[in-house]
Amino acid sequence: MKKTFFLLSIVIVLTLTTQAQTLPPSSSEKQEVKVYPNPAQSEGIINVVATNGFIPQSALLITSSGKPLALSNNVTTRTVLNLPKLSAGTYLLSFLNKDKKEETNKLIVY
Repeated sequence: MKKTFFLLSIVIVLTLTTQAQTLPPSSSEKQEVKVYPNPAQSEGIINVVATNGFIPQSALLITSSGKPLALSNNVTTRTVLNLPKLSAGTYLLSFLNKDKKEETNKLIVY
């Protein structure tokens, strides 16, 4: 009885250890573009700050259903964007750099 319990304990520990090592990294660790204030006002101003060497060239404002609303091609590592008149809700801001790498942020508008 004691041998069976000991072997079962080893199998459970090995299984838990293996699963813990395969978890993906947290998405907040890789965030390369910060947008503030967030939540933002409709027709307000938001600040965009890029970090970790990510240099955005464009920003696309998208509804939560995927409809593009506004595009700005004048984005750099520190940019101020004027928001259009928007209904309160959740939007996506998608930034693209010259290498076509994309960084997307959720933007809440009140």
